[in-house]
Amino acid sequence: MTPPYTTTQLPDDFDKVNQNPMIGNSARSEGIKTQEKGQNGDPTAARHGDHPNPRNLGHDFQIGELCERCPLKYATLERDMIQYKIYDPHIRNVLEMIACYHGWKIERKTRDTWIDCGAMKLQLGKKTVVIYHDDPKDFTKIGEWFRKYFSPVYPNVEAIIQKVKNPLLVSRDELTLEIIDEATKKAILGIIQPYKNQQGYLFWKSPNDITPPLKIYEQKETGNLRIEFDARDDFKILSAIAMQRRLETIIPYLSEKPGKFFEFLQDFYSPALNNSVLSQIIKKIHDLMTLFQEMINDVSLGLLELNTQIKEMTCKFTDVKNRGDTSGLNHLIDAFFSCYQGDLKDTTSIILALSNDFGITREDATTFLAAFAVWNSKMFKGQVLREEIYEFVSSNYPSFNISPEDISKSIATLNRIGFLEYHPEYEVYFSKPGIRLCKKLVPYWRMR
Repeated sequence: MTPPYTTTQLPDDFDKVNQNPMIGNSARSEGIKTQEKGQNGDPTAARHGDHPNPRNLGHDFQIGELCERCPLKYATLERDMIQYKIYDPHIRNVLEMIACYHGWKIERKTRDTWIDCGAMKLQLGKKTVVIYHDDPKDFTKIGEWFRKYFSPVYPNVEAIIQKVKNPLLVSRDELTLEIIDEATKKAILGIIQPYKNQQGYLFWKSPNDITPPLKIYEQKETGNLRIEFDARDDFKILSAIAMQRRLETIIPYLSEKPGKFFEFLQDFYSPALNNSVLSQIIKKIHDLMTLFQEMINDVSLGLLELNTQIKEMTCKFTDVKNRGDTSGLNHLIDAFFSCYQGDLKDTTSIILALSNDFGITREDATTFLAAFAVWNSKMFKGQVLREEIYEFVSSNYPSFNISPEDISKSIATLNRIGFLEYHPEYEVYFSKPGIRLCKKLVPYWRMR
């Protein structure tokens, strides 16, 4: 009798063989059932030697899902940059000869020679050639390039092509997934939004010795989202290949389950992910503190400006007649230079002379000179702000110890005596006598 776990077809004379009365009716009927419906009738039935708990090797796709869940429907796979070395002095020498013949750009340095071939750069050592290519695909373009230029000058060109297309070691391999599905792109952008840098893209350095750096950004030309693994050694290259395959398996589901992409980041970049979350919290706290301080400064500055404007309006109505006649002030300026011409040696002496002769404080004289210096640095164009005056004095003359409040008071005083004029659109507006005075001071005081 044929064993029940076999799929061997029963012989045609099975019934005749089982006519022996010693076999019995039950055995004969069992053989008939096996003949009518053997193991081939149900391919999924358990067989002898089958594991009682078969292992699940992945998602059990239905036939209709195969195209719908294909990762190439949602993303394209690219190899943006590759770098590897070839050890062959003959190839190195022939490359330099070909470059000279075709007039390519050659840059000779102390230890190596660089040849620019467009998308491909060649670095020639003493006996080696390092190939850099920004669109290598599957090495086909590199192989065709060597076939084109080596065929006329090298007898065994196929051996060179095999060596170029099958390098022993790749030192840099930049693998890229470009997301072309809009729903998948939105899902990924929603995950990485909190972790983008100031330039608007995500970039995480390698968290360990085997994980490559990660960069995710939107390409301006196409609007697609690019996920790049820039592997710079053989360990990271192997990891990048495995990580790219992991992404390929989850990309078809990201529009429905974006959390799968967060799990991917958590598995490979958990240190960067956690540091980014902490830095985001610290940044939010810092931004709130900065905003609160700016609000306090704005209120204080607003009150100060309001007080200054009230004083300036008072000066405008009380001294408007005196501003129209500048001849008296010009005479005072001429007399000033007649008296102090020999004593004006440096900034300190000029400030003392102005305060003594015109009846103003040293802060007023300092503010006046600093305002003109700022205006001069702008080629006498544009506004001069109180903040710029304070910054100039603090940077160049820190020993003067002048405060923003002193500068506001001094501007009001200078408006009153006629060195400055009130103007509704300018904080500091020089009068003609004030400009004349500063220009005559230039030979004595070198403005910065």
